[in-house]
Amino acid sequence: MLQKLENVFSIAGTVKAIQFNRLFNSDPILSVTDTGVHNRTIDTWDGKKLIITPRKNKGIHRRFNFLEYVWIKVLADIQNIGVKGKALRRTKKELFYHVDYKIMKRLIRMDQELVDSWPDGSHKVELLEIIKNGVKRKRASKQFNIFQLLVSEAIFNKTPVNLLIFADGGWLPLFNNDASIFPIEHREKVLYESHVTISLTRIIRGFFSHPKAGLIIHELNLFTPVELKVLQIISSGEYNTIEITLLDENVRKLEKSDYAGLKLVDYLIEGDYKTIRLNAPGGMMVIIENTKSGID
Repeated sequence: MLQKLENVFSIAGTVKAIQFNRLFNSDPILSVTDTGVHNRTIDTWDGKKLIITPRKNKGIHRRFNFLEYVWIKVLADIQNIGVKGKALRRTKKELFYHVDYKIMKRLIRMDQELVDSWPDGSHKVELLEIIKNGVKRKRASKQFNIFQLLVSEAIFNKTPVNLLIFADGGWLPLFNNDASIFPIEHREKVLYESHVTISLTRIIRGFFSHPKAGLIIHELNLFTPVELKVLQIISSGEYNTIEITLLDENVRKLEKSDYAGLKLVDYLIEGDYKTIRLNAPGGMMVIIENTKSGID
């Protein structure tokens, strides 16, 4: 499967993964507390070589970048299913395997119009340089890998993106719960072998309502300024209820909770709402009208 990326990953998602390469691998700003995982657990994973960036100085508090944060949340989801450390090391090795840039060039050249439509800027310059020359091999596994492609698909794809992990450390990506893209041997593996399903979509959308998410999502161009303001209020917890008027005029009312924040992100990304009203203390209201036909 690693040799057939063009049959698995979308062109748009791949291009965006390159466009936001620096953002995904930006300076570490997220703490252990932000991950929701106990420090001792992360130390244990580090000892088993499961953490992307090993801890070099125990006298300094750990910090993680966005891609490392998502990987830790994946590990947290699978820690209780009985996958052995050796098998998980296989999973990590394959997911963080450097991308074959010959395949990347084919993918991107298949949709040159998509590239041409970008405004000029540093991201476009970086993309064109990668198409022409690739990246230095010694930096490739850190700068661009399979896991980054999966994260990009989960961010920019409206349909669910799942990661299937098998007991032997094998894995498969699953988009919109559709296994038909796989050859018969992989479809049978999904049907007959025990595995755990990790929702990358849920991990990433949960992060969008995180207090530190604003440092990243401003650059993704997924949300309007008003939507970003609402997400900021949600992450602060300074609201009472959320009222969502759906396209069929039905109204859903959500009380303040972690679930409410997740559902709000779902509606904002998928665009299947007419208006959203956030009721905050002191009588303040923020209203969003859906003016978007969809998210590219």
